[in-house]
Amino acid sequence: MSFEASRLFGCVVAPAEQFSAQLIKLSQDFTPRYEVEKGSLALLDLSGLSHLFQNPYDLAASIKTSALDHGIDSPRIALATRLQSARRLALFRPGLSIALDEKTEAELLGALPIESLDLDDRTLARLHNWGLRHSSDLARLPARDLRSRGGALLVRAHESSSGRDERLLVPVQEKPNDGLGLDPGFGVEDLSQLVFLMFRLLDPLCAKLKSSARAAAAFEMTLALENGNTDVRLIRSPSPSADDKAWRTLVRLNLEGRPPAAPVLSLALRAESASARAVQFSFTGAGRSSPEKVASALARLQRFFPEDRIGSPQLADTHTPDQFELRPFDPVAGSSARKRNVKAREPAPPISRPPASALRVIRPPAHATVRVDMNGDPVSLQVSDHDRFLNIRGRVEKSAGPYVLSTQWWNEEAFAREEWDVEVAGEGATAAYLIFRDPRNDTWYLAAEID
Repeated sequence: MSFEASRLFGCVVAPAEQFSAQLIKLSQDFTPRYEVEKGSLALLDLSGLSHLFQNPYDLAASIKTSALDHGIDSPRIALATRLQSARRLALFRPGLSIALDEKTEAELLGALPIESLDLDDRTLARLHNWGLRHSSDLARLPARDLRSRGGALLVRAHESSSGRDERLLVPVQEKPNDGLGLDPGFGVEDLSQLVFLMFRLLDPLCAKLKSSARAAAAFEMTLALENGNTDVRLIRSPSPSADDKAWRTLVRLNLEGRPPAAPVLSLALRAESASARAVQFSFTGAGRSSPEKVASALARLQRFFPEDRIGSPQLADTHTPDQFELRPFDPVAGSSARKRNVKAREPAPPISRPPASALRVIRPPAHATVRVDMNGDPVSLQVSDHDRFLNIRGRVEKSAGPYVLSTQWWNEEAFAREEWDVEVAGEGATAAYLIFRDPRNDTWYLAAEID
């Protein structure tokens, strides 16, 4: 035989607040739907378990036995058809409490003191002034009058006093264990064998991430070497991904680019999980490259170039021309930043401007021979650089300048130059150039050609 209960909830209260892990294990013994509060209270949805036990006392005895097995001494247990009723009975009644019908539930809850309701001291003092001492005293009052006198707070307390305060369970978000290890039993020297063993760890981890709608931003690879050292590597991707093919390429290229220094005795792989990337394709905009393919391309480049030579260039915050720094390549973050900048700009009224000139920059600047007059203005220009096919010779017809530029004078990276825009008349034609003089060594350079 078994007892019938379409809805059944349980509550277990531990004697202290440091039993969170034990309460989670206890709850998982009976149901996947549970909630743990403050490390001392567990709420369980036991609906559907009534047919497994002859009576509710057998179910309560099984819960108590499991609590003792997990190290929870003297637990307070309550079973009821409503979640809030089980919670209040376990919190404020010692031992075991069972209320599987409305009459028993009303009697047990009504006998609880008014302090068992979640009310502040001011509201409790107000109820004491009304002569209310037990939950049943509040349950007998009409809810409409309570709303007009105390608002929604007293209405919720009125519902809780009779167990009608229905609430949903808040699931426990456990930290996933996204790591696997492998001990082959011998020292792995061959690189192809090591890659094969690493794939045996990578594939189930990617499948686990996909099943939970997550992705990996990076994988931490740990290799225990035969010489006693530990080789720890962090393999990153430009954007979170759970594509096993893309991660296979990154792992293989990482091992091929930097093989272990000694045979590998054991290996482990751990994923740094993140939310899966949401992809929204555009009907009008140009398609973006797959982040997985970008990651594979970057991994291949790292085999031939050092890491500080690969990335996204970004202008440095300085007045020095052509100064930039490399940052890790992240196309998703870059596009998001550009969208924020576009949204932040206010539309400016159209301004009529003359056609702008274009500069053909010469990097590095070519050495030039410049003659100047008494005022320091250039009067002739000569540049001969056969490697870059530069052969300029002529007199300066027009000039504008100097435009003095200097920065970082306070350190060893001091920079200064005097720029001139000149129009040079050559053999049957004229051309405009940007030249500058370095005042530190009185040397002239050709910086660009002006179209």
